[in-house]
Parts: sequence; C-alpha cells; structure tokens
Amino acid sequence: MIQLPHLSQKLWFFLCVGFAILLEVAADILLKKWSIDGRWWLFAIGLSVYLLGTISWAYSLRYEQLSKAIVLFTLMNLVAVTLIGMVFFKEQVSIANKVGIIFGLLSVLLIEL
Repeated sequence: MIQLPHLSQKLWFFLCVGFAILLEVAADILLKKWSIDGRWWLFAIGLSVYLLGTISWAYSLRYEQLSKAIVLFTLMNLVAVTLIGMVFFKEQVSIANKVGIIFGLLSVLLIEL
C-alpha cells in the first residue's frame, strides 16, 4: 500500500477534488474538440481522462461526506467549464445562467462553513 504524507483530511479532500476537476475539465475540452473535429483519438483520450478524474473523485469521498463533496465538485466543475466554453469556444451564457453560477458559488461557501 502506498504511504501518503501526513496531511489533514480536509486538505486531502481538496487536493483530490481539485485534481478531479482539472481532469474533468480537460476531458470536457477534449470531447468538445472531438464533437467539432470528429477525430476518434480525441474521443478516446477524453474518455481516458474522465476515468482518471473519476478515480480522483472516488478517493475524495474517503475524506468528506458525499452530500458536501458533490456540491463542491459539481459547482466548481460547472464554473470552470462555463468559463472555458465562453473564452475558448465563444459560447454564450445568459444572465440567468450567470446569476445561477453566482448562487452556486455562494452555496459552496455556505456548505463549507
């Protein structure tokens, strides 16, 4: 078994979730590019990156309650993917969507208090 450095459970949770979010966002980008270009290898790599993200997400659940973890993971992923969609793929986001994202971020803060 791999021996991990001694860090608080909260820190391990945030590291696992953060890594999972980075991988999920990378996979989302790869699959969006696949949907535009149709290159099979983008699809294959995208699914592989999703798998790695899911493994990191699963490990995060060892350190936090599912009800708290899923809110943080989902909303941070949503914010990151929305920003990337707007910046790199020139996707439009409505005012209602922006307000929803702001409320989502507030909910993460309230849950973590």
